[in-house]
Amino acid sequence: MRRIISSLLLLGLVAGLATGAQAQWAPVGVTLRRLAGGTAALPAAALHHWRATLLFAVSTGALIAWGDAPASGRIQSPSLELSSNTWSTRGLLYIEPAVVITATAIESRCLFCPAMGHMALVTLSAEAYATASVQAVKFAARRERPGTLSDADGGFNESGSSFPSGHADGAFTMASVLAHQYPDSTWADWAAYTVAGGVTAARFTAKEHFPSDLLVGSMLGFLTGRCALQCR
Repeated sequence: MRRIISSLLLLGLVAGLATGAQAQWAPVGVTLRRLAGGTAALPAAALHHWRATLLFAVSTGALIAWGDAPASGRIQSPSLELSSNTWSTRGLLYIEPAVVITATAIESRCLFCPAMGHMALVTLSAEAYATASVQAVKFAARRERPGTLSDADGGFNESGSSFPSGHADGAFTMASVLAHQYPDSTWADWAAYTVAGGVTAARFTAKEHFPSDLLVGSMLGFLTGRCALQCR
């Protein structure tokens, strides 16, 4: 939780510097209303796009049933786990926000200006919503983490916090916000999604999450970032 809060504070600092004394916080309310509306519309959208929903549900279920525990069991390197944990956290807290800030500054051709402040506030709001949402799902699922000292079979309702991945959710939220804010900026989109993918992969090699945790977290992050700008 402290890592997520640090990321939010970093984005909040950028927002404060960019908007100055006459900060306009309207993007926060607009973003949160969009996200709330998108969440409420999610069941209907899932039914409307039932083929994609079915594919996603089957893939997630198959990973939980047959893929998660064997895949995680292949990671048997303490040094790899430690370095992956370190770099996944750095990617979420520093590298991904830096990509968002740099891309926004380049695309808007300014650094301390309203465009940067607006982007920072939208990203901050989306990250806050993503964090709250993923924590609620974690609390309900209570899935065991693969690196625990118990059986590490990926069981649910075992007082764990593995499902879904908060790092994947947070990283893909930032990447998705940037991609939907600047859809024509291919380099920025690739950079943001590459970092998000790296953070997500590192959470697996760190034995902090199972593949299905990462799949669901990434999808939640993508949808959160999209709705932060496009859902009505």
